Amino acid sequence: MTNISLDTNAYSAFMQGDQKVLDAISTAETVTLSLCDWRAALWIQRRRQTRVKSHATRCIHPQAHRRNQAATNETAHIYGEVQDKLKRASTPIPINDIWIGSSCIETGCTLITYDKHFKQIPGIRLWLHI
Repeated sequence: MTNISLDTNAYSAFMQGDQKVLDAISTAETVTLSLCDWRAALWIQRRRQTRVKSHATRCIHPQAHRRNQAATNETAHIYGEVQDKLKRASTPIPINDIWIGSSCIETGCTLITYDKHFKQIPGIRLWLHI
């Protein structure tokens, strides 16, 4: 896995010392995180009064890799296709996760997650540990 993207739960697991996620990050060439998820994770950490480790911030912060998962026109196109397929299959998942999945499909990143509902997204590359 050279290009990976972290779901919020994988980022949280990493911040809590999850060795599986750390191993995935350490072998990656590029690590990205949805900018919205990254901001949300920071708010959660502040609320919990968790200290962010400096190496983790450098590793995860979207600007550190000159990439983030901001939505593009192509992301929106993929999102529409994915949402339509999920509706037709009666397998809805959270809207934010459709955006994350669509971005991963667009960029070719493998998504690191602990949420099995991502398996419903056709064409996504997953690293899934349940």
